[in-house]
Amino acid sequence: MNEIEGDDKMNPGRETTPSSCHLFDYAQNKTFLSSSYHSICAVIFDIDGTLVDIHRILNSALSETGQEIGRLFGRAFTAAELQQIRNEVSGEPQFASARLEEKRRESFRRALQLVNDVDGAHLDPICDFFFERRFATCYIYPDVMPTLEALRGMGLTVVAASNGNSYLAGTPLAGLLDATFHADDLGVKKPNSHFYAAVAEKIGLLPSQVLHVGDSFENDYEGPRPLGMESILLCRTTKNCPGLLRTVDTLTEIPELISQLYTQ
Repeated sequence: MNEIEGDDKMNPGRETTPSSCHLFDYAQNKTFLSSSYHSICAVIFDIDGTLVDIHRILNSALSETGQEIGRLFGRAFTAAELQQIRNEVSGEPQFASARLEEKRRESFRRALQLVNDVDGAHLDPICDFFFERRFATCYIYPDVMPTLEALRGMGLTVVAASNGNSYLAGTPLAGLLDATFHADDLGVKKPNSHFYAAVAEKIGLLPSQVLHVGDSFENDYEGPRPLGMESILLCRTTKNCPGLLRTVDTLTEIPELISQLYTQ
């Protein structure tokens, strides 16, 4: 559900600590063999609902945008109304392969048509208004920073990968992530197995050397497993948590689970 292009790049400042696998040395642009006890060498985190509270972020930005439309045209929109228009756009075949920001822009065009901005004169200002607020604040869950720090301390590569394209550069997360990948840039989305394979390849590892963590059963738990990639489902709420073996209620459980379950 994210709206703006992210940074599909490696973090060149990362100093890699030895792990039991072939690791990619970003600074030297080469792969090397290192030895230690971990059979898992990298952790991929989903972004929306896992690292950041996307619902809170979007609800705030959409609410303010709906009020701004009301100020201009005398007919305000709620966040739910604007999101419903966005969902309708996403469901139409002609927007199936559109980038996320294009879908959001089209949803605002349709909202403005409802208040008689037929020529779209206010479309660019409203889009700018929304995106500025959408990225003014990044609501990071409180369990994220200590978890990423602990994993880096274990010598693991830590990356984020999302069907959205949240821009994490400039946030406190940037310095704790080795790379961030987005479906729009990879050309494939979760739960397609090529998504996870592409991320593993980009960080120089086999799928079996990677653990995927996220809050979606389909996209983050089931999707990676056919490749031999391990996965853990994050259950921030009970409604997204079937009775599975590998689940956590908080990300701070991840480092200990890796030590317990994925060591040689």
